[in-house]
Amino acid sequence: MRVLIVSQYFHPEVFRINQLAALLKTGGHEVVVLTAQPNYPSGRFFPGYSAFGPTKEVYEGVEVLRVPIFPRGRGRSWELVLNYLSFVFFAIVFGIPRLRGRFDVCVAWCSSPITIAVPAIVYRFLTRTPVAIWVQDLWPETFFAVTKKKNAQLSRALSTLVRWIYKNVDQIWIQSQAYVPSVKAHGGREDQIEFVPNWAENLYDRARWQAVEKDHLPPNSLLFAGNLGRAQGLETIIEVIELLKKDKLEVNWVLLGEGTLKPWLTEEVSRRGLSDRVHFLPRRPPSEMPKALSAATGVLVTLGHDPVYAMTIPSKVQSCLAAGRPILAALAGEPARVVQEAGAGLVAAPENAQEFAKVVKDFFALPEKERSEMGARGHRYYSAHFTQDKVVTRIVELLEKMGHQ
Repeated sequence: MRVLIVSQYFHPEVFRINQLAALLKTGGHEVVVLTAQPNYPSGRFFPGYSAFGPTKEVYEGVEVLRVPIFPRGRGRSWELVLNYLSFVFFAIVFGIPRLRGRFDVCVAWCSSPITIAVPAIVYRFLTRTPVAIWVQDLWPETFFAVTKKKNAQLSRALSTLVRWIYKNVDQIWIQSQAYVPSVKAHGGREDQIEFVPNWAENLYDRARWQAVEKDHLPPNSLLFAGNLGRAQGLETIIEVIELLKKDKLEVNWVLLGEGTLKPWLTEEVSRRGLSDRVHFLPRRPPSEMPKALSAATGVLVTLGHDPVYAMTIPSKVQSCLAAGRPILAALAGEPARVVQEAGAGLVAAPENAQEFAKVVKDFFALPEKERSEMGARGHRYYSAHFTQDKVVTRIVELLEKMGHQ
């Protein structure tokens, strides 16, 4: 097949769509990616990139076409709106005219914002190429959860947009079964909806680790790795650290990554006198993550308190299961169910500092053997449900089905 991928985000930004493009290419398919200049999550363009260039490159044998974009900056509302809309505009005006030849299928990677699907739908109108959207963040619910805005007129406008998107695509892939009611409520048809969970890349699979040199993390380290953003409920972690310091529990908290909340986190850690307990590490490529994961006593998976977060399985869950590390989670709903069903760790309610502090104390009260068994159970659950090979095979089947309709 000849596959077009439309995604606002792509390598060197770290997203699962990078692996999908490379794996489809390895599987013998021709793949072209239409994307923007990389600036996530820091809000600044990556070294070697600017708003207008480079416009074309190759990643793992995949042709990548880039269009200009207004960077995220400090993540203020007006900056994000310009960021989102500029990709739609430039992908349609400067991106689509550069696509050569006919594609059998198109996949739009719909993390936030769902407007990423719009250029793919425009291309569908122009060429009749069938389109699948892989819904990572549920809209409009995610928008209101992150921005905390409550506006009836805006809600109606976003709902109308989502309905238009669902109406004008051929397949709607959902990463969580809990998305089904919302998708149907916004016009998605039963025959469009397909469950396609996120996988954990093979590099996170501890069974594939050979002589991994562990990072030198301090003792009793709990590792949070990933985007340090508003959706992750990191404010609660700061409260937990302060509570446990009063209890004199010797825990080291390692926050690895970048994001819009990092400046606040660093200031707050300093203000509360927690610098001896909290260690910030810069973002690193996925290939180096096994070093940190293998060295951590436990891994943290947290989200804020909002109904949409209870429906969304953050891809970090799959990665932590694959790594065979015990999970300390502040989650509700579907992601909490996965961790508990796997027997992979301990779970507290989101944004409940007292409850999460108890989870941490209970975790360190367990014998080391029992903590290790948590990780082993998580790895077995990953092997049964979230391997890269299983999910990619499912995706290829869906694309072939769509291409032959």
